[in-house]
Amino acid sequence: MIKLLNIILVFCCFFASHGSAFAQADSLPQVQSRSQLLDELLGELEQASEAGLHNLALLDKKIDIRHELIETLNAEIKLFDADIQTKRLSLTSLQSNLKLLLKEYEKLLYYSYRNKGYKQALMFILASKDFNQAYKRYRYLQMYAGYRRSQLDKITLAKASIDSSLLELSRRKQFRLRLLESRKLEQVFLQKERAKQQKIVRVLAQKRGTIRAQIAERELQMADLQRSIDRNLRVAASVKNGTAAPVLVLPVDKNLQVATAAFAAAKGNLLPPVMGVVVSKFGKHRHKLFEELQVQNNGIDLLTHKGSYANAVFDGLVSKVIVIPGLNKSIILKHGDYYSVYSNLSRVLVRVGEPVAAGQRLGRVFTDKDKKTTILSFQLWKKRHKLNPELWIKKN
Repeated sequence: MIKLLNIILVFCCFFASHGSAFAQADSLPQVQSRSQLLDELLGELEQASEAGLHNLALLDKKIDIRHELIETLNAEIKLFDADIQTKRLSLTSLQSNLKLLLKEYEKLLYYSYRNKGYKQALMFILASKDFNQAYKRYRYLQMYAGYRRSQLDKITLAKASIDSSLLELSRRKQFRLRLLESRKLEQVFLQKERAKQQKIVRVLAQKRGTIRAQIAERELQMADLQRSIDRNLRVAASVKNGTAAPVLVLPVDKNLQVATAAFAAAKGNLLPPVMGVVVSKFGKHRHKLFEELQVQNNGIDLLTHKGSYANAVFDGLVSKVIVIPGLNKSIILKHGDYYSVYSNLSRVLVRVGEPVAAGQRLGRVFTDKDKKTTILSFQLWKKRHKLNPELWIKKN
């Protein structure tokens, strides 16, 4: 694996120096970065006594990234093949031009040999009919000498250009061989990951009843969370409309429209709440292992490193701190008419009514000691409408 990373690092340095000719290569370091994060998270999960659904989810993503990397390498190999062919044609043209220059220079040397010497040149000038002809012959000899020097310079430049092209062609061939080696290694890793994936599937298939029970328990916990969020949003709406009782009044933004517009303008560029991998997507979808099961998620679940902290995705105000059995603690931030929700926190670092800045730590994400999983459940709302967080968070 270290060897593969070194190869990719060399590619990144090479591509950076070759600009638009290898524009697609910009994806290589990004793919490698995502792959490294998955390796780190899988390493943490493998410390558990047995593999779980999240191991399978990470392996699925790892295999997808492996396919993406192999496709990227295939594209780069094609680019190198085309570039090498172009270099070969250019080299052939340079060599042909050099042959013509050498042949012409050979004739010049032969002529110079036949008419060598200072006396021959002087006699050629003195044999002129008049002064004008003598001057023309003198200029001719000067131009001839200059032309011969220029031809020699062209030959020297042509040889230097050929040497440079040969060196560059050799470099391209070496990089192409490294690309082929990297692709071969990726294919080996892909086969190993597929075998590991199938093994986990077989193990989990024997725990159908247990997994169903876990899903049902999770749905109950999320239903409790949704009721708490809904109550908070109803209270916020009643405060805005002036119908809430004084004891329920929560701090609100002084300039609601400005805060709402600022958050809306940040769509696609919100900071990630944690550095992690999405293991459960937004909305209703089939279970990864049991297709007959439907899973509903009002946000996304992000698997992250042990000890990670949840960070505010945007400037806002702490609207509510909720405690849900099984989901630990949750924080609701208000951003005008928008709300962000951070759940499954073991520790909260902010208080209700406190303003927070984008990127500020809100709390520590809970780590399951048995499963070795550290998962943040993250949701986005506009008033009482659920939003898909993946459309709002900036891609890494």
